[in-house]
Amino acid sequence: RYDHNNSVVKPSDRRAKEVVNEYRNKFKKLDRVFAPEVVGNGADGIVGPFEMAQGRFCRGKVIPLCAGWFGEIQRISKE
Repeated sequence: RYDHNNSVVKPSDRRAKEVVNEYRNKFKKLDRVFAPEVVGNGADGIVGPFEMAQGRFCRGKVIPLCAGWFGEIQRISKE
C-alpha cells in the first residue's frame, strides 16, 4: 500500500485513477444486482444498463476531482 514513488506519479493522480476504477466496479455490481437477466454473471463482457449509462458520461467515465494534502491537483488528461 505504501510503496508508491511520488516523484513519478503524484498522489492526486493515483487517487483519481483509483476513483475511476472504483466507479467502474460499482456500476458493474449494480448491473449484476439489478439487471442480472441482461448481464448474467458478468463474465462474458455484456454491458448492462448502468455501465452503459456510465459510457454516456463525458469521456465515457467518471471525471474525478482530487486534491492532495499539499494542494496538488490531479492532472486532467485527454485519455
